[in-house]
Amino acid sequence: MKKNELRKQVLTELKSFPAASKKKMELEISKILFQHPAWLSARTVALTLSLPFEFSTEEIMRHAWAEGKRVVVPIPRYDYSMKFVPFAEGDPLSQSAFGIWEPLDKEGIQKSEIDLILVPVLAITRVGDRLGFGGGFFDRYLADYQGTTLSLVLPFQILPPSAFPVEATDKQIQIVITADANRHHS
Repeated sequence: MKKNELRKQVLTELKSFPAASKKKMELEISKILFQHPAWLSARTVALTLSLPFEFSTEEIMRHAWAEGKRVVVPIPRYDYSMKFVPFAEGDPLSQSAFGIWEPLDKEGIQKSEIDLILVPVLAITRVGDRLGFGGGFFDRYLADYQGTTLSLVLPFQILPPSAFPVEATDKQIQIVITADANRHHS
C-alpha cells in the first residue's frame, strides 16, 4: 500500500479508537516505558506535545519532571528541519502554522545533549521501520543522532514489514513498546 493511503487509514483508526481504551493502553505502555533501561538512564528526554489522536505525552512529561529529567520538545522549521528546545511545566505555548502546539521560540540544544527521543509514529513494524506524518522532519533530525530512539504505540499501529515501502532516508526506531510488551532493540 502507498504511504499516503496507509497514513489516511491509520489516522482514521486512531481518531475513531475509543478514548477510554486508548487511555488504558497508554497507561499500561507508559508503565513499561518508565521501567525500561533507556528511560531510567536518560537525563534529557525529547518528545512531542501530542495531538489528541496521538499517543498522549502529557503524563510522560509529568513523570519526567517528577524524576528530575530535562524535557525538550521540537520546533519544526519551514525548511523541514527542526530543533529541540527545553520545555518546563507552565511554559507558554503557541499554535504553529503546522497546527501543533509548541513553546515560544527558544535557543535549541545540541543533539548530543539528548539521551532519548520518543519518536511519534502513525504506524511501525516490529523492527522499527516507521511511518510518520510525511514531512520527513524526524528522519532528517535522526540522520546523525547518536542517542536512543523509542516509539510508544497502540497494538494496531504495528504492521507487518511489507505493509509500506521503506526508503533509504527513513530512519529505523531502535525500541518499540506496545501494550503487549513486545519490544525490539537494535
